[in-house]
Amino acid sequence: MNVLYVRENVDKPNWGARATSMALREIIASQHAIIGAVRSGPMGRWYRDAHHTSPALYDRVCAILDREKVKAAPGIGAAARAVMAGLGVPRGMGHDLDENARLIARAGEHVPEVARVLKDLERSDALMMNLEGDGIFPEQPRRHLLFFLTLAHLAKRQGKGVYILNGMLSPDPRNGINSETLEVARGVFEAADLLVLREQASKRFQEAHMPAANAFMRPDAVFTWRDRFADDSGGERYDPSALWPFFDRSPVPMPAVLDKPYAVVGGSSSAQWANGTAPAAYRALVTALKKLGLGVVIVESCHGDSFLHGVAKATDTPIIPVDVPISAAVALLANARVFVSGRWHPSIMASLNGTPSVFLGSNSHKTLSIQEQLSYPDPHEYPVVPNAGEIDAIVAEAEDLLQGGASVRQRIAAASAHLAADAASLKALL
Repeated sequence: MNVLYVRENVDKPNWGARATSMALREIIASQHAIIGAVRSGPMGRWYRDAHHTSPALYDRVCAILDREKVKAAPGIGAAARAVMAGLGVPRGMGHDLDENARLIARAGEHVPEVARVLKDLERSDALMMNLEGDGIFPEQPRRHLLFFLTLAHLAKRQGKGVYILNGMLSPDPRNGINSETLEVARGVFEAADLLVLREQASKRFQEAHMPAANAFMRPDAVFTWRDRFADDSGGERYDPSALWPFFDRSPVPMPAVLDKPYAVVGGSSSAQWANGTAPAAYRALVTALKKLGLGVVIVESCHGDSFLHGVAKATDTPIIPVDVPISAAVALLANARVFVSGRWHPSIMASLNGTPSVFLGSNSHKTLSIQEQLSYPDPHEYPVVPNAGEIDAIVAEAEDLLQGGASVRQRIAAASAHLAADAASLKALL
């Protein structure tokens, strides 16, 4: 089939988004011809509804006025809201998929990248969507999810196949489930030709809320990269030459601390909700982990973890930024001795060569789910912003994992190998 691939995140400042969209594309391309791809631009638009001016002009006005700093400014904020409301609806995407489709079509008249999406959809046989972590149902609906649902609705209206892949489904940990969003998603997902979820908790969510969907569980596409980063020993014997090819001529140089065995500290998808308390906690965490006798490196695996640059400076610790080549990022995690993080995809990357992780919380069930998949004996997670006692417990757990040595790494590497084979079996479903 000729396929329109939705959510090709190769341009996103997020290691997991980049890696999983690349890996999933490889799986799809092995079976079908990808004739177009949708990247961040069309997915992240508000699709404004101009009433008293042209859509193009209204877009330009809202690009200036519809910003949190402007709307929060005394006096100016109220005026900005009044201007935008007087000219239209600044954030038009909602739960009416036909209305959303109208807004997208209207945007296609003056936004070339949106026009290209609509043309590619017309000439495709099927839409294949990388749902990834956007299947969360918060009180304020996610723009990406509303766009996905609308595009799938459009595809079905045009008689196209709809395949929703590599996905997670979850309540929002802060405010549960937006029932209206869930009802719309249920209609779309149950009408889809195929729904593939990446772990068991999401499959249970589907069974409870979307029982008529043609749904299967297959591990995340990133697992299929295992053979590129695993060695015969499961990373038991560390040598920096394992990293050199990936950092060679990279704009991000390989830190000297990686010349010897090292630990890695990453952020969490919930750290940005921590009201400014995360930096101090992570400074204490990094300082405590250095007592293990390993080198320590910090990773900014997503732009939401930008606060870690301040942590790195304050603790005199090297940091690998989000814009490092993705192959270097994966190799770094796969060859670490231990990884402390609250992120899903980086934990998968670490597991490819047996690196054990100590898990912080996240924005969903995912840091518990990945432990279940990797056969951790006691799945649990620490708070996103750990206190002093919790930091002591994190360091103690990291030390226990290190003392487990080869047996721990081999267990994780074996589980990762099994998941890699299972993830590759998605080809048979397509």
